[in-house]
Amino acid sequence: MGVLQENRVIVAVTGASVAAFGIFAFNHFLRRYRYWNSEFKEVGNVKELFLYPIKSGKSMNIEWMDCKKNGAKYNENGDRHFLVVDEKANHLFLTARQYPKLVLIESKVIDDILIMTVPNGDTVNINLKEVKSRQDIRNGIKSEFWKNPVPILPDYPAYQDLASFMATTETSVDELNSRLEKLESNVECKVSARNFRPNINIEGTKPFDEDWWLDVKIGEAEFACFKPCTRCIMTTVNPDTGKFDKNMQPFRLLKSYRLTPKGKLRDLYQDSPIFGVNMIIKKEGRIKVGDKVFVRYKPSSF
Repeated sequence: MGVLQENRVIVAVTGASVAAFGIFAFNHFLRRYRYWNSEFKEVGNVKELFLYPIKSGKSMNIEWMDCKKNGAKYNENGDRHFLVVDEKANHLFLTARQYPKLVLIESKVIDDILIMTVPNGDTVNINLKEVKSRQDIRNGIKSEFWKNPVPILPDYPAYQDLASFMATTETSVDELNSRLEKLESNVECKVSARNFRPNINIEGTKPFDEDWWLDVKIGEAEFACFKPCTRCIMTTVNPDTGKFDKNMQPFRLLKSYRLTPKGKLRDLYQDSPIFGVNMIIKKEGRIKVGDKVFVRYKPSSF
């Protein structure tokens, strides 16, 4: 009788352990299911769309774009599909970090001709059929994040720094400008979204709401947000004059309050501030200025 009771106790304890594990596993699955399938919420609308045919060149302010796996496309123009290189330095590519006046070079592609225009009106035309015949292609895969799980998706950027798409919010720009206004400086500094060279600038959100985004739906397209966008001295280049800000703003100010939390991300990004969010395409499609923006949120920002 005693043995029977002891066996019953063992069976009861084992059964309780299995039940507890089952509950834990179910709750874990449920949390992950809710995370990946949480409800999309409307947060604002597209204020501006930008495309940069030449890396570090002047932006095209456009009314619509087709979102493809290797970036934005507008008619024959692809986002950052061209580089300026120094032939005498083993074709080292040049950016506005070293040559800020690159932001003044206008460019567009019409009938397979790349047309570049400098501020004095001089133009250079390049027949792209010969360039295309060389099939110079760069592929990349980006798949890292912080405390929140994110999808591991392939990314196929052209010559973008980090990802095929990058978004900013107008309220984050406004918040930054409100801080710049309070600085003691003899030189007035005011920035716009163009200082941060996004593809998509969104209005109607909370400041830095993009820190919390997991997925974004706009028009026909859907994106996965997989890492914040780190910033450098490019933010200090005035997009209208092609000159660095003498006080290194807004980069210096961003470093005072937009660093990542201490931990894995701080070890990775160190003292590089963040502004905006890098995105990978999940569903290709066309988006337009004025389109509503819907977001699926992470439980924490980083």
